[in-house]
Amino acid sequence: MTVFPGHSLLPFPVSRRLKRDVVEDDGSHSPLKSCLLAVMFSLLLTSLSLALFACWMIMCVAVSSEEQVEVSALDAIERMIDIQCESAALTTTGGRVWSASHDMLAFLKEKTDLFSLKKGRVLELGSGCGWLGMEVASRLPSTVEVVLTEQEEGGGLEWLQHNVQLNQDRGMPLDNVTCRTCDWNEVPADLREVEWDFIFGTELVYLPILTRILPRAIKQLARPNTQVYYGHRLGRYESMDLDLFDNFRSLGLEAKEQLQPGMKELPPEEEHFTQLFPEMRLAVYKIEFIDRLTASDKFYKAAFVEVLLQAPEIPSEPLSPGHDRSTDTAHASSTALRDPHTTSVPSTPAQPPLVDSADGAALVAQPPSPSSDIPMPRMEMEASEEMALAVPSKRARRDSGVPTPEGSNSAGEGELLTIVAQLKSGLWRAEIAVDGKKYRGPTRDTSEEAHNDRIRMEQARESNTLQQLLQEWDMTSQLLPKGVYYNKSKKAFIATIHQQVSFTEAENLNGPPLPRPVTMKYEGPSRHTVEEAVHDRVLLEAAQSPEDLQVILSRLRRPKQEKRRPPDAERIPTGVHLKKDGYPYFVEVTVWKTCMVRSYFTAQVSLHRKNFRGPPRLTLEDAIADRQRLTRAKEEGRVEEVWARMKEEYAQLQQLRRLTSTPPTGFRSLRGPGRPRGSVTRLAQVPLPDLAALTSAAESQPSYMANVVRTASDHEALPSHADPVVKLDVSHFECTSNDYNDDGGVQAAGPDEPRLPQ
Repeated sequence: MTVFPGHSLLPFPVSRRLKRDVVEDDGSHSPLKSCLLAVMFSLLLTSLSLALFACWMIMCVAVSSEEQVEVSALDAIERMIDIQCESAALTTTGGRVWSASHDMLAFLKEKTDLFSLKKGRVLELGSGCGWLGMEVASRLPSTVEVVLTEQEEGGGLEWLQHNVQLNQDRGMPLDNVTCRTCDWNEVPADLREVEWDFIFGTELVYLPILTRILPRAIKQLARPNTQVYYGHRLGRYESMDLDLFDNFRSLGLEAKEQLQPGMKELPPEEEHFTQLFPEMRLAVYKIEFIDRLTASDKFYKAAFVEVLLQAPEIPSEPLSPGHDRSTDTAHASSTALRDPHTTSVPSTPAQPPLVDSADGAALVAQPPSPSSDIPMPRMEMEASEEMALAVPSKRARRDSGVPTPEGSNSAGEGELLTIVAQLKSGLWRAEIAVDGKKYRGPTRDTSEEAHNDRIRMEQARESNTLQQLLQEWDMTSQLLPKGVYYNKSKKAFIATIHQQVSFTEAENLNGPPLPRPVTMKYEGPSRHTVEEAVHDRVLLEAAQSPEDLQVILSRLRRPKQEKRRPPDAERIPTGVHLKKDGYPYFVEVTVWKTCMVRSYFTAQVSLHRKNFRGPPRLTLEDAIADRQRLTRAKEEGRVEEVWARMKEEYAQLQQLRRLTSTPPTGFRSLRGPGRPRGSVTRLAQVPLPDLAALTSAAESQPSYMANVVRTASDHEALPSHADPVVKLDVSHFECTSNDYNDDGGVQAAGPDEPRLPQ
C-alpha cells in the first residue's frame, strides 16, 4: 500500500500515479520516495496560498483612497520631525522650553487655520529657545515666511539663532525661518510695515512693565485682518493679569478667551479673580480691534434718547443776533433746583461726560439745556458691556469719588469738599475736607450707609460738633494736627510729609531710564508725645529739596550705636566683636579666684551668608590676629579648614588648662576616661602639643598660650599613675553667629568636673 497519508484526498489519476511510483519492482513499498513526494506537494500548496494572500493585499491597498494615503504619509513625516532645543542659563526666560509651548501648539493645530496657509507671513513674539516657532514653521510650506523675535539683551537672540541653526544642520525644513530682534518699546519700522497674517506668543508677561509695552507692541504690529493669539498663564501674577487686560482695552484691543482642546465650555470670567487661591492655567486669548467710536456713539445716542423722552416740551424761540447763549447757560445753572443730599454737576456740558464705571456703578449723564430754565431730571443707567469697552479703567483701582455741589472746587484752596469714595476692597467711605485737612468716616458695605455718614459729617461741620462725631465713631486719631498720625501698632505719634520727587522708571529696556515726577511719603521717627511729632513735622516742612529732607530725617532718627570698648578705649575694628555681659569658661593657670572675666573679644568673617566666629580672646590684639587669619583664609578659599583648625586648637588649650591648673579647696579634679562614677578621681596626663605647629610663625600668638604650662618641670610634676590620653571633645563648636560659651555648650563642667565659683 502507499505511505502517502492523504492519497485518498487527491484526484484519482494522481493517486494511482503516486501509488504506482512508490511500489518497487519486487512488490515492496519505498518509504523515502513517499515522504519526498509529500513534502513537495505541501510546498506547492503553501506557495499557492501565499500568492493568493499577496494578491488580496494588493487589491486592498488599491481600493484605499488617495486621501488616506496622504494622511498616513503626513503622520509618518510628523513622527519623523523632532525639533530639539538646548537649554542655557540666561538672564532672560528664553533659556528653556516651557510647558505652555506644547499647549499652545496643540491649540494652533486644532482651533485655528494657521496650518492651512499656502502663502503669507507669520510672526512669533518672545520666541525664547524657538521651539514653538520652529514646530510651526516645520509644518508650513516653504512659501510661508516665519519670523521669530527675541530681545538682544542677555543673549536671547544669539541663543535663538543657535537653536535654529542646530535644527537646520539636522535636516529640519526650516529654510523659511528668520530670527529678528524686536524691542517692544520701539518696534522696528520694517516689522511695523509688514501685514502679518498670524501673530502668536506664549507667557510673555512676568514683569509689571510688560503689561504696558506688550499691548503697545501688538497694537503697532497687528492689522484689522491679522489673527493674534496670546497664551497667558492666569493666576501667577493676579495684579498683572488685571493690568494687562485693562491696557488692552485702553488701546482699543479686546482679549477674548478661546476654547482649548478638551474644553467643552469656558469658565466664568470673574470666577478666577474672586478665588482666594486661583488655579494657574494657560488661557489662550484672541486679540481683536474694538470699534471704539461705534461703541461711544451708541452710548451717547442712548443717553440722549432717554433724556429727550423724559424732558418736557419747551417751545424754542429764535435768538437775536446779539444774544449771548452763555448768559442763558449761567442763568439756567444758577436757577436750577438742587437737592443738598444728591450729587450733580454745576455746569451742564454740551454732551454727557463719559464717567469711569468699571465696578458697575450708575453712570450719570446731564442733558444739554442751554436755553431752558427748567431743570432736567437726572438720568441713571447701568454700565453695559459696550460702556465698559468704551470706558477702560482698572478694576484694581476703584477710587472713584463723586463730588457734591459744595466740592466743585479744589480742597487744597481751603474750600469745603464732601465725597463718597469706594475703596479697592469694594467698601464705601465718606470723606470731608475742611481747610485742606481730610476727615474720613468709617468704612461701610453699601453706598447708602456712606451717604448717611456724609450727611452727618456735613451737619457736624456746620454745628462745630465734628470732634464729638469722630469720637463716637472711635476715629479720634484724625483730630491730630495736620501731618501727624497715631500708629496703633507702635503706640507712638509719627510725623509725615508728602514731597514730589523725580522717580526714574525703566520704561525703555534698551535706553536710559526716563524720570517722571512722583509724590513720595516720608515718615519721621516714633514719638511718645504729640508735641515731639509736631516739632518733627515743622522740621520736615522746612526742607527745600529731597536731599535736605533726607538729611533732616537722618538727624531726627536715633543714630546707630557704635560698637565700642569702654568709653576711654579706642574703637573696635571691623570684624571683631566685644562681649561685655558674661564670661568664658577658661582661666589662667593660677588665677582661679579671678576667673570671672566680664569681657572678651571674638573675630568673625562671613562667607555665603554663613558666619565663622573665632574663639574668645582676652585681648583685642589676639582677636585682630584671628580676624586677619580668617580673612586670609577667606581669600584663599579655605576658611572652613582654618576655622576647624582654630576649633581644635581652642579645645586642646581648654583641656590643658583644666589638667594643669590647681583646683581650689572643695572641688574635685577631672576624672580620667574609662573610670566609673564615684571612683577616686585624679589628674589625666596629656602630652604637650607642639604650639609652634598649631599656629604659624607669621601669625600672632594668643596672649594666654605661654601660661598653659610654664616649664617642662611643671609637666613632669603630674602624677605618674595618671591616664596617658584624654579624648578631646570639640562638638561644642558650631558654625553660628552665637557666642562660643553659653550655658548649653560642653564648656560647662560635667558632673565630676570642677565648676567655677558663682
